[in-house]
Amino acid sequence: MARKIHWKQSKVPWKPSVNPRDLQDVMKKALLIVDQEFKKYNKEVTITCTGQDSHKPSSQHPWGLAFDVRILWLGLSETTINMLYSLIKGRFKGTGYQIINEKNHFHVEYDPNKD
Repeated sequence: MARKIHWKQSKVPWKPSVNPRDLQDVMKKALLIVDQEFKKYNKEVTITCTGQDSHKPSSQHPWGLAFDVRILWLGLSETTINMLYSLIKGRFKGTGYQIINEKNHFHVEYDPNKD
C-alpha cells in the first residue's frame, strides 16, 4: 500500500468533515490537475469526500484512491461543467485516473486496471 500524503501544504479547500489524510500520495497528481482546470474558470476546488462515507463495493474511496469534488453552487452552466469535465478527462487519459460526472459532484479515482 502506498504511503499517505502530507496534505497540510495543499491550498485546496476541504469540506470540514473530510480528512485529507485519507488519500494516498498517488491522488495528489489528480488533485493538482483538477485544481488547474478549475482555475481556468476562476473557480476553487472543494473536496467533499475522501474515504469516510459509505460507497459502492467497487469504490476506491476506502483505499484512499478516490475523492469527490463539488460542482454544485459554482455558478457554472451545465455546458461549462461538461466542458470542464471533458478537459479533466482528457488530461487523465492514459494515467490510470478516471473522472465520473455524478451531476452534483465529480468523482475522481485512481485505478490503472480501468485505464
